Amino acid sequence: MISALVNTTVSFDRFWRWMVEHPHCILRIGCAECTLFDHENFHWEFSDEEGHAIVQVLLGKQLIGEMAIERSEVLCVQASIDTEEADKGLWLFEIMAGTKEEPFLAWHFLMAHNMEHIHKHAILKH
Repeated sequence: MISALVNTTVSFDRFWRWMVEHPHCILRIGCAECTLFDHENFHWEFSDEEGHAIVQVLLGKQLIGEMAIERSEVLCVQASIDTEEADKGLWLFEIMAGTKEEPFLAWHFLMAHNMEHIHKHAILKH
């Protein structure tokens, strides 16, 4: 079954609210400067600071990496099935920046499923 979200655009706020509720579904996040990969021993933390959406990956209390998304630069989020591994059902969320006339890919999130997927997640406590 192909989701209604195939090759569609969503607002950053909608994506951010959903993604924060699905931290165990993040496989990697990246931008031009770096890429952060998930690992079974890592966990993800999220915050909003002075116009930035902050994503951190930690090992225990040790910061492994951090990415800051400048909210004012975001145009939209484009959601699509990851074509490189379509058989695994992975979803790519590309955060576009720039102008409507000249948008460019600024950040990306590879997730284990799409936004419409109904999936009960186990709650892990640290």
